[in-house]
Amino acid sequence: MARLDRRTRELLRGLEASVSSAFVEAIRDIPGLSDLKVFREALEARDLERAMRIIGPTDANFQRLDDAIREAYTAGGEGAIRNLSGIRDPQTGAIVRPTFDRRTANAVRWVQREAGSAIQGLNASITQVVREVLSEGIAEGASARGMVTRLMGTYNRATKQREGGVLGLTREQFRASENMAAKLSAGDYRSYFDYKLRNRRFDDMVERAMLSGDPLSPVDIRNIQQGYEGNMLTARGNSVAREEASKAYNAGRHESFTQVRDGGLVSNDQFRRTWRSNDDDRSRATHADQDGVEVIGLDTPHTLSDGTQLMYPKDDSLGADAEHTMGCRCFEEITIVRS
Repeated sequence: MARLDRRTRELLRGLEASVSSAFVEAIRDIPGLSDLKVFREALEARDLERAMRIIGPTDANFQRLDDAIREAYTAGGEGAIRNLSGIRDPQTGAIVRPTFDRRTANAVRWVQREAGSAIQGLNASITQVVREVLSEGIAEGASARGMVTRLMGTYNRATKQREGGVLGLTREQFRASENMAAKLSAGDYRSYFDYKLRNRRFDDMVERAMLSGDPLSPVDIRNIQQGYEGNMLTARGNSVAREEASKAYNAGRHESFTQVRDGGLVSNDQFRRTWRSNDDDRSRATHADQDGVEVIGLDTPHTLSDGTQLMYPKDDSLGADAEHTMGCRCFEEITIVRS
């Protein structure tokens, strides 16, 4: 089993950092509520859909994420081209250095489709949480401002940033935050230390309360909860980045070689594509079994032992589901057999 070279690993880490930052910044930059009166009227009328439209994010809020995915795609394409050497134009015999064109119809179509799909998926997840917060708030008689704060967090005048809030979290993360707050309110301080993504700067505070028997104040619990939510938002951004950055990078590489082929510099049957799995116990069995398997040409899919087909790791264009794409760390080696 082979490993990615150091330069590629570092490049991917940088691309993942860009995607993660773009996601978190997109959430933090959502303007929030511009008209509390209209929002309150929607809640009083129990018009949940209207309230969600007033406060919820739109696709336009994720422009930075779109840009970061495009950057990862371009990096994959340019990196693949950069590593090519000794390519001779079959017509002139001269050595040429191909360039990657991110403006081709295929390239533009892939980025638009993938970025759009990613953003729609994130918005659907966010909308689910917003709906639950508002539905439960209405049922419990919470104030409009209280619901806004639950979603958006509070504004820190010192850092000029919002802190906490469940906007951008998955439903599971939202529920984890609610459970932590409920346990702290009930005096169950010991279980607080089981939350791996807790903000550890509050550990001493919780430990003192546990040892002294003095209850934490509602303000303390809110601060602890918001610290936890901030860490979970960062973790969500990292999760999004691991999926989107490497997927875009792999797609860009494939498009790069396709452009070389379509430009007449290399024939299709000169390409050899080898699946490489990571050498550890986290690799899926079907992916580990595929390690070292070679296919010929750029249009031949990799066929896993369960019949799933992918053009490259994390590709879902042929119907591969999340079981084979989410969290996949495999990569593809592409070589050219010189004629």
